[in-house]
Amino acid sequence: MAYQLGDVLRVTVYGFVIHEGIYTDEGTVISNSRRNGYVVEETLGQFSAGRRVTNVGPLSEVSPHVALAHARTKLGKKYKLYSDNCQHFVRRCYRLKPKSPQADKIVYGILLLAVFVLVF
Repeated sequence: MAYQLGDVLRVTVYGFVIHEGIYTDEGTVISNSRRNGYVVEETLGQFSAGRRVTNVGPLSEVSPHVALAHARTKLGKKYKLYSDNCQHFVRRCYRLKPKSPQADKIVYGILLLAVFVLVF
């Protein structure tokens, strides 16, 4: 499949964890990688690690060139699960509110479990 500059690519890890990155003009992907511990630019093969890639496309009307330029300024920035993960990263690059639906689900799940334990 041919990807376009700025496309947000997604792979699923361990069957349920989503990893996202931005496709570049060099045929690489920039993502904030837990595996590496920081924002990296790597080959599509390294990014996907043999997993199926889903093309989400651009996330907003921001030019893919602008999103990619922003992504490159973040190379080397440290990964933080709840504030600077791969989903936060791609949304910031597209000038959207940084959010991570999967991290939010983890937090809500922990809170729900804590309430359940306290009540019962």
